Amino acid sequence: MKPKKSTTLTKKFIFTISAVFSILILAASISVHLSMKRCSSILIDSLLETNGDAMMKKTDMIIAQLESDRADTAREIKASMLKSHFSKGIVAAVIYVKTQDENFFRILDFVKMDEAPDLGIELNTTVKENKDTNFLKKALLGKTAEPRIYEKDGMYWQSIYAPYRLKKGNAVIQLMLSAESPALVVAGFEKSLKGIRIFMVVLAIALVIAVLILAGIFIQNYSMLINNLSSYMQKAADGELNINLGSSGDKELNQLALSFNSLMEELKDKNEKAAVDPESSLFNLGVQLLKENRVEDSISVFKTLIITRPDSFGSYFNLGVGFAKIGDYHSSASMFEKAAAINPSDELTSRYLEKIRSNLAGNETTG
Repeated sequence: MKPKKSTTLTKKFIFTISAVFSILILAASISVHLSMKRCSSILIDSLLETNGDAMMKKTDMIIAQLESDRADTAREIKASMLKSHFSKGIVAAVIYVKTQDENFFRILDFVKMDEAPDLGIELNTTVKENKDTNFLKKALLGKTAEPRIYEKDGMYWQSIYAPYRLKKGNAVIQLMLSAESPALVVAGFEKSLKGIRIFMVVLAIALVIAVLILAGIFIQNYSMLINNLSSYMQKAADGELNINLGSSGDKELNQLALSFNSLMEELKDKNEKAAVDPESSLFNLGVQLLKENRVEDSISVFKTLIITRPDSFGSYFNLGVGFAKIGDYHSSASMFEKAAAINPSDELTSRYLEKIRSNLAGNETTG
């Protein structure tokens, strides 16, 4: 039987198309990366320019007001902040004092403005300093800003930590200052990201459609190859192994033809060997699989053998070894017991069975 028409679309063509699309995806990824980098740079610069210096200066004025009022207690600090014209823009303030452990601070008092959301802060609560940031420790020496914007109930703020001295000792004031302006920048950034996401979705859909089209072309062309092989495979399934798939002008078909012919030769060789002593051949295969540590395959072989030869000592013994290798000691013990029942005089079986039982007893004691 002559092969049918060979395919006109080769793997090389498919690989070329895949490479082209890989380059397109890579280019899109680079474009997204550059866009994200630019937007992130704009956001950071805007935050530093708009909020950084202003917050530090405002903190200086608030601290100066507290010192002017000689606010030395938590109650006086709260009152000074509330009456100060600098209180506008203050969301809240937390007053911390050191504990005996330098890694912990206690919340001495909490100032919350009327518009501020519930922050869940409790007085006299001990908080642990974050080792990665150490804002409270740094604030004992000088002002420090937390480079993060928080949001709750539509209100945005950024925290500035500053040192302050009370009558009882040094304290740290955490000022939560309004960060609405940087939040607007973030909103613009989110809008930009949304545009990028839309672009990526459209690009992904286009790529999926292109891949599906290519896959359809690939399947349509290579289905002819399957048709060429189908009749030969049917003959092989019917037991006719003396067949040879002829070559053609297509490189890929020649490769598959060679593989198919090699498979037929291998099957013929195995059938000839199995015809001499099928059970012995299968037993040897199981032993070889066990040596190659293909335990699951070996177990399947020996399970098949004990169906045809339920008195096979070697099959039960090797099943015991196989189950032991995969940690199924209950099944292993059962197989060794059956092997011992068939050949009670085999010392190796007795030793293996004793060891497996010992392992099972140890596991039960541990459990």
